Amino acid sequence: MHWDDQWFNDIYLTYYPKLILAARRLLYDKNLAEDMVQRVFETLLIKQDTVRHYENMQAWLFTVLGNLIRSEHQKSKYSKELSIEDLSAEPPSPEARTPSLLDSLPAELSRQEKMILYLYYECQLTHEDVGKRLNCSPSASRMRLLRAKARYKECISSKKFPNPRDIQQHSTNIETGGVNDAPCPERPDRQDR
Repeated sequence: MHWDDQWFNDIYLTYYPKLILAARRLLYDKNLAEDMVQRVFETLLIKQDTVRHYENMQAWLFTVLGNLIRSEHQKSKYSKELSIEDLSAEPPSPEARTPSLLDSLPAELSRQEKMILYLYYECQLTHEDVGKRLNCSPSASRMRLLRAKARYKECISSKKFPNPRDIQQHSTNIETGGVNDAPCPERPDRQDR
C-alpha cells in the first residue's frame, strides 16, 4: 500500500468543508456529522490505492458519506441506547409527551380526514394498508388523501396552525387522542409516497 500524504491532504482540504456541510444538513447533529465525515476520510485512506485514479472524487466521497449516513440511520432505527438514569426514570406524564399529528390538525376537519392524514403521514402506511384500515381501495385512499390535504390547506389558510412538517417524528407508541387506539404499525419499506 502506497501512502501519498500530499494527495490525501489536497482532497481533505478541498472536500472536507463540503462534506461537513452536507452531513450537518442531513443529520442535524454536529458531532454525528463530524464522525461521519471522519469515517469518509478513513475509508479514503484505506482505499487510497483503488480510488486514486477516479475522475470524480467528489462523487465518490459523497456516495461514501450517503452510505454511512443510511447505515447509521438504519442502526439507530432499530436500537436505542439507554442510560441507567433512563431506565430508572418515571415514564413521562401525558402532558409531557409530544403531541400527535391528530392533536395539531384543525378541528374543522372531519374524523375521516384526520384519520387518513394520520395513517399516511404519521404512521407512514402505504395506500394499500390505509385502504385496508379504512375499508377502501388504494385508489380511494389516494383520492381521500388528496381531498383531506385540500381541506387542510383550506382550513389553515385563514388560521394559524402548526405545520405538520414542524411536528417531531413520533415513535409508534403515540397517544392518539382517542381517534384510533391502535399504535401505528411499523412500515420501514413504504414505497408509494
